[in-house]
Amino acid sequence: MENSESFEELAEEYEDRYDKELEIVVFQIDINDLDLSKLSIDTNQIVEDGDEPTYFYDGIIPYSKLKRIKLY
Repeated sequence: MENSESFEELAEEYEDRYDKELEIVVFQIDINDLDLSKLSIDTNQIVEDGDEPTYFYDGIIPYSKLKRIKLY
């Protein structure tokens, strides 16, 4: 979404409203730090051959376990 017109419009609206730049942070977590029983697949996602599904996690992930990998 970060390269789309929708993101640009959202970012401009946010900046105008709050007088600061919109930032999106992406984190990575080691799968071994998750309780796999709390993972579920997004059943609304349309998955084509070769695409990985999106998962939801119904648990709490400690901030110390997150690795910041990207900031938009």
